[in-house]
Amino acid sequence: MELLEDELNLRLLRYLVSGNGVTVNIRAISKDFKIHRATVKRKIKKLYEKNILSSPFYSFLYLYDVYPLLVLVKADMPRTEEVIDFLKDDSHIFAAFSCMEGPYNTFLVEFFKNLESYHSWREQIVKEQKIPSRENRAPADAYIFSNKLTFKYEPNCFIKDLRKQFDNNGFVELNSIRLDNHNFNILEKLMNGEYIQRNDSFLARELEINRKTVKHRSTTKSSIIL
Repeated sequence: MELLEDELNLRLLRYLVSGNGVTVNIRAISKDFKIHRATVKRKIKKLYEKNILSSPFYSFLYLYDVYPLLVLVKADMPRTEEVIDFLKDDSHIFAAFSCMEGPYNTFLVEFFKNLESYHSWREQIVKEQKIPSRENRAPADAYIFSNKLTFKYEPNCFIKDLRKQFDNNGFVELNSIRLDNHNFNILEKLMNGEYIQRNDSFLARELEINRKTVKHRSTTKSSIIL
């Protein structure tokens, strides 16, 4: 995959991967499921509010070519405002989760170009005191993988197991919500990337270009995560 790195492509990419200008096609769901659009909106809103679904966005698969090194880290990190801001803002940290496992309370997903950039980054954040010294903390436990070895990328795999549960029990309960037939079918479709669309009119206005240009330059497929 060749990425044409002009300013317009990068601006459009920023919108799509952040979910700006990416929406759920309420009208199509309403028509296919034969339920009112207001009902569809209400059901989807509830899935968002209960943290069952996040808002839709375009997935950035080129990330694995830009940063071919994946590092998974279990760490002991104090919950200070400075540390939390660092975890949120650092571009190498893709995701950070609270976890309790032995001496560790944080699980990090990090991306780098190579081992050299990873170790240089580690040295730099210690020098700049973005993380506290190890004197009063357990040493981090890091696992290093190559993204070049990835032969399967299927973030929606969980919906298959949920479908089995639903077929066996007639319902699925998530975050204290029992999903009925309509709720679950909508969840399943969205998890599989269906009914996700670009808002070309919005993107054209924001980027001050015409809709045909948006359509021509938007080549990635839409995705939604649980």
